[in-house]
Amino acid sequence: MNYKSTEETILYPEYGRHVQNLVKYALTIEDQEKRQSVVEGIIVLMSQILPNARNFEEQKDRFWNHIFHIADYKLNVTPPEGVEIIRVDQHPKPSQLSYPTGSARYRHYGLNVQQLVKKALAMEDEEKKIEFVKIIGNYMKTAYRTWNSEHFVSDEMIINDLAKLSNGEFIIDEDMRFVSVVPQATGVKKTNRKSARSGYGNRSKSNNKNSTNRNRNNSNNRNRRKRY
Repeated sequence: MNYKSTEETILYPEYGRHVQNLVKYALTIEDQEKRQSVVEGIIVLMSQILPNARNFEEQKDRFWNHIFHIADYKLNVTPPEGVEIIRVDQHPKPSQLSYPTGSARYRHYGLNVQQLVKKALAMEDEEKKIEFVKIIGNYMKTAYRTWNSEHFVSDEMIINDLAKLSNGEFIIDEDMRFVSVVPQATGVKKTNRKSARSGYGNRSKSNNKNSTNRNRNNSNNRNRRKRY
């Protein structure tokens, strides 16, 4: 019995082990034309296994490169014109992303607020700086109410936090007011029980009235029948 753990690792799980075995089989074919035909058939099979892939012509380059990688680039076949075979170890690697090194002093505001404060401090136009500080304060108040909805946030609190974030360099008027834009949850419309009961009662009365009329009509029809 063969266990999966003892078999060769699948290089491309999206195609399955059978495609990898077919490529290994193509390596053993000595006839050039037959080997070429088998590999082209494997390419078609790969496109059928991934029906959600984009246009076949756009994916053809990818399929051929995968087959050569599975065959360890020992497959003697001719790829279609325009298809370039590039070894995996020759693919350009993306540059590694650097993680942020700084830490947010007030996490409920976020690290971007500190960057905005630095940008405001670098402004030379005092009028623009005041307006920009007001925008920062509006965002801080909104962020505070979003993550601390149970706590009241005052304009004085925002002014104090702005002063701390700027290391006391912001001179903010105590009368400055900030606007918080927090989406309000829409309430569920309650059903009027009284009107519901009233409607039910009206329906009941209407049904009783219709039943009485039907019984009366049936009785009249029986009286009209001829007796022999």
